[in-house]
Amino acid sequence: MKYDGFRYKVSAYILFTIEELEALMWMSEKHYDRTCRSLSEKGGRIEQMLGIQMLDKNLDIETVPHDLTFRDIDLMCKILEPYWYPDEPKIIYDIRGNLIALINTLSAEQLRLNKVAEEACHTHQTTSS
Repeated sequence: MKYDGFRYKVSAYILFTIEELEALMWMSEKHYDRTCRSLSEKGGRIEQMLGIQMLDKNLDIETVPHDLTFRDIDLMCKILEPYWYPDEPKIIYDIRGNLIALINTLSAEQLRLNKVAEEACHTHQTTSS
């Protein structure tokens, strides 16, 4: 076995309002793709987030941070694809724009961290040889 370095995968804490989660649920339920629809089904990612949010609403907490991976965010963007839903509400447009910007930020951070890790691994390999 030979150590070959680290790879980092970045996730983000995102605060959604109940209205945003309900919009995601509705779009997921109506989506043509099975994977996208599964996010709003029992045990699905959006269904879980909305359930947590509703519990915390009873505790007077407006938003709860949800830890989302690149894949989670990418699937949510797919749910919000504009071409299949004409005359979309502004909330859908806003969520999609924010999630796309977040994907770009996550990608940049993941590249930055992995570049640092690669340099550290290379330094470790040259000093231990």
